[in-house]
Amino acid sequence: MIVVIDGEDVNLTLALGRDERFVVQTLATDKDRVERGRQAIQRAGCYGRVSAIRFDGLRLPYTDNLVNLVVVAEGSSVGGDNLALDELLRVLTPLGTAYIRIPTDDAGDTSAWNQQLAETLRGLGGAHVESMDLDTPWLKITKAWPKQIDEWTHFLHGPDGNPVAQDSIVGPPRHYQWIAGPTWAQSHESDTNLRCLVTGRGRLYFIVNETPTSLAGPESPPDKWFLQARDAFNGTLLWKRPIKDWGWRQWKPSWFTPRPGVIPLNLDKRLVAAGEKLYVTLGFRAPVSEVDGRTGEILRTFAGTERTSEILHLDDSLILTVLQDDQAVIKRISLADGQIIWQSEKSYAGTTVDYYRFTARGGNVEPAKVDPTLDLAAHGNTVALIDGDSIVGLDLYTGRQRWRSAFPLVKADFNAGRINTQKKLWNGAMIVTDEVVVHASPNQLAAFSATTGQILWQHRKSTCSTSGTSGRTSLSSMAWSGPGVPSWSKKNSKGAEAVVSGRSV
Repeated sequence: MIVVIDGEDVNLTLALGRDERFVVQTLATDKDRVERGRQAIQRAGCYGRVSAIRFDGLRLPYTDNLVNLVVVAEGSSVGGDNLALDELLRVLTPLGTAYIRIPTDDAGDTSAWNQQLAETLRGLGGAHVESMDLDTPWLKITKAWPKQIDEWTHFLHGPDGNPVAQDSIVGPPRHYQWIAGPTWAQSHESDTNLRCLVTGRGRLYFIVNETPTSLAGPESPPDKWFLQARDAFNGTLLWKRPIKDWGWRQWKPSWFTPRPGVIPLNLDKRLVAAGEKLYVTLGFRAPVSEVDGRTGEILRTFAGTERTSEILHLDDSLILTVLQDDQAVIKRISLADGQIIWQSEKSYAGTTVDYYRFTARGGNVEPAKVDPTLDLAAHGNTVALIDGDSIVGLDLYTGRQRWRSAFPLVKADFNAGRINTQKKLWNGAMIVTDEVVVHASPNQLAAFSATTGQILWQHRKSTCSTSGTSGRTSLSSMAWSGPGVPSWSKKNSKGAEAVVSGRSV
């Protein structure tokens, strides 16, 4: 989103508006200038995406953190009794940019204005300033990324599986920042239209189905899945790339899914953001590709990663779950040269246990073949995974299996949610720190030493009331388990428990 302020020549606005990815608005205090701008925009045939409005010269008519680029064509309109610099920074998105034409005095000197601007910006903080000599002198101001805003780069925040952001800005919603489609999902009885949502560098990345919402069912037209990027602060569509071989026809025989079944397991772990790059499988059985987060261009595809089902990014490398027949191996890929650093010495059975069904009141659907998931998580020197009834720890740097420990399931786990688990672990929470690996079954929470696999503590917990799954657990120096009831269970590293009352927000 681009804003041009007090531009006498509307050609700049029109030039910026030629790129259909941009939404451009020009602001002016003079009514006649606004009218001339509107007429020029209409003649150019781009009115709507490009527009002109009048403002009071003091307050920009936008919510906070909305505009990517502001061009101030007349620097004299900034500062003093005019538009304040902090107002300019208010509307800029983090990493957004403002260009200000530097005003000169009668002798053509810009130093006085530069000094005043520098002092003001030093007082505001949070911006980088540099001078640019084009046809006339300009200042480029880049708004810094606030330390209070975190990124959510993996399905569960980071590769460690701990679904808690280091963010002090996020909170209960107060207003809409922006709204974009699709407004409606295709059908709540079938697969969700939106998958794999992550963030990076001020962008939202996700996989979405754009098939018309009114056409669900076995005879519906083929799905239209896309990998898309939107600006996280204003919702502008930046790019989209079609994904083939994706959707219910690839992973099950029927479009209908008895609730609350979600298969394939851990499908949302197929997309990861890392700086300006994305790592994704551009198809259900496709290898991992590296995508430019700014343009959507495929930069490279990693050989030997076909049938990847989980992706983690850690220490300039990818850690992948790669299916082999009815089991899976773990591969670590160097991002420096794209080569395989190591592959696990053995394959693992993982688990297929989750709360999905192929029978429903009044009828059944044909069962689908469910691929195993390892519920992969990694941090420090440890890669943790599920294998049948056990938790396994691998060495991050060599791939060697360091330990294997049976999870202390309780009898209530064997048939939780009326699912026959065959005494295998549930797909669900797996969290890794430098010292501890935590996993949760529907009725049991346990911590293992990340170095030796020894059980450090275990504790019964409540089954999630809305599904039979193990739910999610967050970890810092304490472990918090959300049991789906209005209370939280808090444990320290020795397993001592305190109950803290909670409430729904």
